[in-house]
Amino acid sequence: MAEKANKRKSWSLNEKITLYVRCGGRCSLCGSDLLRHHLTGDEGVYGELAHIVAHEPGGPRGNGKVPYDERETIDNIIVLCHPCHKDMDDNPDKYPEEWLKEKKNTRERNAMMQQALPDTAARQAIVFTAPIAGKGI
Repeated sequence: MAEKANKRKSWSLNEKITLYVRCGGRCSLCGSDLLRHHLTGDEGVYGELAHIVAHEPGGPRGNGKVPYDERETIDNIIVLCHPCHKDMDDNPDKYPEEWLKEKKNTRERNAMMQQALPDTAARQAIVFTAPIAGKGI
């Protein structure tokens, strides 16, 4: 007998903030800014929470490895811009579960490293010089 899908979750503000902070406010696929409108520049929340493995078995990647009782957890949610969310759901074969998880993890690792940099380190220029044909420049 197939497992029955759990009830669709209503994400709390704290969970949404956690997801946005983890991805650095950027789409996990294309890297676009999700906290500023791409046309008007208005500040706001323009990202979408997307299931890596669909909530329902018949949805995109719905037959994936994530058990039904874990499909409504932060680990199965990726933050995307609207075009990436639509493309991901319309083309599930193009976006396999493991690849999406790696993209989510990479975005979160990069955001964590950037947030950990001291302000001065993020703005310092490094200049490398080398002699060319035996002459220093």
